Amino acid sequence: MEKEINNILDISSMFTRYLWGEERFDYKNVVLMIMDGMGCGVLERHLSADSFLRRHMVKEIATVFPSTTTAATTTLKTGLPPAEHGWFGWDMYFAEDNKIVTLYMNTDYSFKRLPFRAFYDRESDIDIYTCFPGYVKYGCADKNFYHKTTEQFFANIDRVCKVDGKKFVYSYCGEPDRFMHDNGVGSAKDLVKQINDDIEKLVTQNPDTLFVITADHGHIDVTEHIEIYKDADIMECLNHYPTLEPRATAYHVKAGMHESFRKAFKKYEQDFDLFATGELIDRGVFGEFKGEENKRFLGDYISIGKESNKAFLLNPDQPKLKGSHTGMTRDEMIVPLVIIRNK
Repeated sequence: MEKEINNILDISSMFTRYLWGEERFDYKNVVLMIMDGMGCGVLERHLSADSFLRRHMVKEIATVFPSTTTAATTTLKTGLPPAEHGWFGWDMYFAEDNKIVTLYMNTDYSFKRLPFRAFYDRESDIDIYTCFPGYVKYGCADKNFYHKTTEQFFANIDRVCKVDGKKFVYSYCGEPDRFMHDNGVGSAKDLVKQINDDIEKLVTQNPDTLFVITADHGHIDVTEHIEIYKDADIMECLNHYPTLEPRATAYHVKAGMHESFRKAFKKYEQDFDLFATGELIDRGVFGEFKGEENKRFLGDYISIGKESNKAFLLNPDQPKLKGSHTGMTRDEMIVPLVIIRNK
């Protein structure tokens, strides 16, 4: 199994084949568990080499770019790269309504403009369950279990695994990402250790279960926030506030202002690489585009944060988070593949 998986898209593809009957695993329960932000760098920082999760990690794999929940979890749900599903980042500009939309906080609008179908939202001879926090709106209608705490998250998975019959469980937990945003990666040691212990307990209590555990992205400590929306030289060149993410930022530049924009951005080049969006598209960093429609969300240029771990604030409402991600550094892009075959 692990030989087939090199990125999170491969995980989704494997379980799609499983539910369609093309690839079957001889277990009562098959559980996919996604721990938000729990990249390899976080595990290495807070868990010893002999901890339960690190002992069972079979390899390092890559997430998608931008390395953010919006893009990565949509890839995990759909089996599509960001280029196809179009959910590139937290804030995206929709020209048809001339507004910047926070996708996860405006789900009714987002699903209307960028609809998708999850790979587990289909008929199968295997019972399908989902376990999500309350703010996630795309679970199985009749077999979804919501949670508010990590304790409830693991309890829900345990509850589902004890139901009779073969089943697949797609589960997602917003920790430790939420804690690290508020407190920084360095403060998450106790939480990550607790998650490790809770997963070990869950595995022990559920024989005849295949657990596949990964993360949607990694996480870094932010060294400085830069209020780019206050930069008059930059904003003069743009049609609206920058979009997408603090370390993977898209700029829609006014006609005739491209040279001025590139010149104005030079002051940030020590901490951010600036690319023409077309260059990144040609390099395939978003996956393969099947059409032109989704390219509009990426603007004319994209800046990507370097190892100095600085983050842009894109608008006046964006909070100064102590932890962040969305860039291309190892700590942001590389996540664990943990496989536990509990027979």
